[in-house]
Amino acid sequence: MGSGLNRVVFTDNTHPTYTAEHYGIAEGASSNDVESVEVDAYGNVWCGGFYLSYFDTKLKRFATFGKRRRFAKGIAFGTASSCKDTQGNLYFGGSHGFNYFHPKYLKPIHNQLKVYFSSYANNGKTVASAIEYRNQLKVQYPNNNLTVYFSTPVIQCSTALAL
Repeated sequence: MGSGLNRVVFTDNTHPTYTAEHYGIAEGASSNDVESVEVDAYGNVWCGGFYLSYFDTKLKRFATFGKRRRFAKGIAFGTASSCKDTQGNLYFGGSHGFNYFHPKYLKPIHNQLKVYFSSYANNGKTVASAIEYRNQLKVQYPNNNLTVYFSTPVIQCSTALAL
């Protein structure tokens, strides 16, 4: 508890040798608080602690659920309060009850999102809008107070998520 997610792989049965890997905040975890761990049918690791995190074992990075889309039963998950049933549903005990879901319905978006630049301002005054359709943008010299506005539109469906 408190040291992130650690993976130990034993490399030789005759001589006790192993490799160890540590995954935490540097890999995208919201914190190093990991209280309970479950592995889904795809080999990915779900960690309950402060928020619920999903560790993609292929990409070696976390996605955290609960910061923007809070689970109904709280965001703090208890020590050893998780389990997996025979259908692959995962259960995590939270600060106000428990949450259950099937991992195939609760997947983060791992692809690179396209950034759309919408406008920019000079000294707090909007100079240009709809700049995503321009090939270039000229800024007068000297300009030391420039603000660029952008977004990454994402639409995510949470169908079949039981909370």
